[in-house]
Amino acid sequence: MYTLNIFNYRTNKVNFPKWEHPAFQKLLEQAQSETDLAKRLIYLKEAEKILMLETPIIPLFYEMNKYVYKKHLRNVVLTDSGNVDFKWASIVRK
Repeated sequence: MYTLNIFNYRTNKVNFPKWEHPAFQKLLEQAQSETDLAKRLIYLKEAEKILMLETPIIPLFYEMNKYVYKKHLRNVVLTDSGNVDFKWASIVRK
């Protein structure tokens, strides 16, 4: 669902083609609120069909980030979006 949500609104930063479609948006809304997994899958498949037929580009890869850190640096959080969070970080001296 994350990849489909990228194209939900043209204002989304990573919606590079700035594509938007009302039927696609409605299907995503229905899928998000649907508790029946089988019905949810139907909504998502229909949304995906619209996306594949109408969008001019689809990202094929995502940029990977690599990090190096010293062993005495602890509790650094690397988020799914690639951000580094030092809120709980500490340095352990030997």
